[in-house]
Amino acid sequence: MPRPLVFGNGRLLVQCDHRGNIRDFAWPIGIWNHLSGRAVRIGVWAEGGFSWLDSARWERSHRYESEDPLVGVETHD
Repeated sequence: MPRPLVFGNGRLLVQCDHRGNIRDFAWPIGIWNHLSGRAVRIGVWAEGGFSWLDSARWERSHRYESEDPLVGVETHD
């Protein structure tokens, strides 16, 4: 399945889904996907409150910071 953010360096591959969850983690590339599409959720604790990044309260956009494919940006409003 296509993923909006893909990070890799030739030996390690990490792919995030449209909600900010890590879905694919392959090391070494081409041999094992340690998650097989299962989600690794990421949460944020700030200013005395906690929220999962895949919560419906977040608005998301995905892009790469530059031409460097190892720098991705997921903005939340």
